[in-house]
Amino acid sequence: MSNQNLEEKTYVFLVTVDDLRADHLGYMGYKKNISPNIDSFAKKNIVYTNALSNAPQTTISFPSILYGVYATDFFDKKNYLKKRSIATVLKENGYKTLAFNSNPHFKMWGFSKGFDYFEDFLSETRGERDKTVEKAKKKLVKKIGKKNILIKGLSKILTRLSGHIAKPYADAELMNKKFFEEIDKKDNQKIFCWMHYMDLHYPFLPPTKDIEIKMAKEEILRLNRLQRRALHFKEKLPDDDVKKIIALYDAEIRYLDSHFNFFIDGLKKRGIYDKSIIIFTSDHGELFGEHNRFGHDQDVLYQKQLHVPLIIKTYGNNKKVFDKPASLVNIPSTFLEILKIKNSYFDTESIFKENEYVISEGIIWSSFEKQQTIKKNEIMVSCQKENWKLIIDNIHNRKELYNLADDPDESSNLYPSMKDVAGKLSKIIESHLNKSEEKDLITNKIKLLRKAGKI
Repeated sequence: MSNQNLEEKTYVFLVTVDDLRADHLGYMGYKKNISPNIDSFAKKNIVYTNALSNAPQTTISFPSILYGVYATDFFDKKNYLKKRSIATVLKENGYKTLAFNSNPHFKMWGFSKGFDYFEDFLSETRGERDKTVEKAKKKLVKKIGKKNILIKGLSKILTRLSGHIAKPYADAELMNKKFFEEIDKKDNQKIFCWMHYMDLHYPFLPPTKDIEIKMAKEEILRLNRLQRRALHFKEKLPDDDVKKIIALYDAEIRYLDSHFNFFIDGLKKRGIYDKSIIIFTSDHGELFGEHNRFGHDQDVLYQKQLHVPLIIKTYGNNKKVFDKPASLVNIPSTFLEILKIKNSYFDTESIFKENEYVISEGIIWSSFEKQQTIKKNEIMVSCQKENWKLIIDNIHNRKELYNLADDPDESSNLYPSMKDVAGKLSKIIESHLNKSEEKDLITNKIKLLRKAGKI
């Protein structure tokens, strides 16, 4: 990395795209030309081709990206109330902290902590969420559950009717507009900004000009409802419908890519780009029938849902490509290393220190919401080391081992025949789980000592 004077380099960006699969980008080998601007950005900067999310869904992925901790540590017994985010740390180090996103749940789980300015576009998107039909559906789902047979029946009826689907997220165009309006007010300040784009998230309703297959509006709505049913009820969809759903997803990538270019161009026009550190990634991927699953549930730890893009822009010419597994839990420490801020805040190392392995976790969210604690028999953990990947799944009571070099689609479970390899990876997973238990014991002991007046 360059040793340029960091006092002159005042702009730090975390750019995350919800639901972006790494293998749907050109620089990662995708054949369709839908991401030329992201591909161009990758060619000029540091790329990790084997970056993995630490969880398969947004809510349980962002504790790693923002706080440098795993979801089981972050959420268990409301630990998130005591954690410090990268925004908090940079704010303490003199940065003005900004965030632009449109996920209405982020504030609930502490993802807004440390930000001086947190734009979630709720006023702009409330109209979609508050429509009578949408409110009625939400009440029904909350009362009887997403997987109830009544919900399945309602979904089938709505699929035939091709009724309205709410899109309660601000699009990339509005995100960029608000960002530049705000950034133009800042002068001679050190800035940390988190941009989280939601365009790739369900529902897939891209501009028709970006869709490679000609579709009527009614067909687009029908496909979205099919995708949702397949997610919740594990339905198998006809190949032709899957192909069309993927076309809608790819069109969302094409749309997002053009606005990522607008974001980068805007930084360049303002003389900001060359002064910027940018980490570009995603919180998780999306399944389109792989392993008979669709969407991005919290109890799936296969590569298509964990493998995400990771591109890092520092200063000067630092183009490099790394193929070894990389973990998003290292992102907060990576920012501090680039900025030459002593890391007395996060337990993880910088991503530039190569990982021996990557841990990812899945949980039963509905159970956690009721109990506010995470039990061992309600989680699943994967460990990827080199080409080997082990999944210990206490949710579905199974163990899976894959050689990703020979079997990138994870179709052949080698656990029964490769006990030596599985045993080594099992020990890493056990150590990971035990660390969380040790932290709880230490925390409880400190509480008891304080209560007794001994500390």
